Amino acid sequence: MAQISDLSLIIREVILDSVAVTDLEFRRQDQYGERYQTVSLIQEMADTAWWVRTGWMVRLRETVARFVTAVPERSKGE
Repeated sequence: MAQISDLSLIIREVILDSVAVTDLEFRRQDQYGERYQTVSLIQEMADTAWWVRTGWMVRLRETVARFVTAVPERSKGE
């Protein structure tokens, strides 16, 4: 059985492979940078699919979107 840290790394990689920069929707800017979000269908593990809301950030003076968090959704856009 995979350890939780191993599973979280697998889930992270699946999300990173499934989300394109063009999918990201701008939400707001704060003192740390710009915040983006997207809801994506993740369906690469064990014949199961989930809608997952992911949060991304582009720090001030940077141009790279960084993956911050992910939360499962019951259906798209909930």
